[in-house]
Amino acid sequence: MAFVASFKAVMEKRGSPASVLAFSVPTSAPTRLEILDLPGRLVRTLVNGPLAAGRYAFSWDGRDTGGRFLGAGMYFTRLVSGRRQAVRRLVRL
Repeated sequence: MAFVASFKAVMEKRGSPASVLAFSVPTSAPTRLEILDLPGRLVRTLVNGPLAAGRYAFSWDGRDTGGRFLGAGMYFTRLVSGRRQAVRRLVRL
């Protein structure tokens, strides 16, 4: 499998304030999944550790590391696996 540490989907759960971030990791590697605000500041880390090769889905409830609700706006999701990374835009309504 060619490297595609990339997002397969970013979607809002119907009737829920959570966003689901689905992605695949082609090989076992230290992996981080982070939420960044528009200026690029880290607001939450959803994954920080080794993941085996495979497909994953994690939810983000719209809260920062301190548990404060961040509300609507544009954010970025950054997936880092090994030495590769993918960044995607996430708009919360």
